Amino acid sequence: MSAAIDTAIVKKALERAGADWIFRYWGGDEAKHLGRVRSDIEKFRREYRRRFRETPDPYALLDDNPVKGAAFFQIDTLQSSLEMKVMIWRILLGCEIVGLDYHYEQGTTPNFTVRIRAPYSDEVETYVAQSPGDFRVLRHFGFVQTDDQLFFQGYFAVRDK
Repeated sequence: MSAAIDTAIVKKALERAGADWIFRYWGGDEAKHLGRVRSDIEKFRREYRRRFRETPDPYALLDDNPVKGAAFFQIDTLQSSLEMKVMIWRILLGCEIVGLDYHYEQGTTPNFTVRIRAPYSDEVETYVAQSPGDFRVLRHFGFVQTDDQLFFQGYFAVRDK
């Protein structure tokens, strides 16, 4: 595939995910930003393949499961670090969020760590934020409360409609 085709696919994916508002923000720099998003997704795919020996396909996820695909193509996801993109993909595949630590103090770099566990596994995977902006993914976590327990569940698209 050529870069032009790839960026057209990225643009279509953002439109389908309801994130096409970003085109107005990008203005005349749309092609540059689409190229960066395309490149970042390719880096994510290579890193995921290196770690887990399988290659994720976010574009196919958008076809197969539009709700999960839309969550991946959120601007907060696409702007997050490679580490957070890998964690998000794992959650979209069904990993359970078993722990979350977030520390913020004005004037310091925030700390953000998420621990997840794959279904039918006792092994916990730990993901540490790589940039202060990674905290934005927090707003995409779902949660439920039962009695006095809070459970984080899933990663979701934020809808503005």
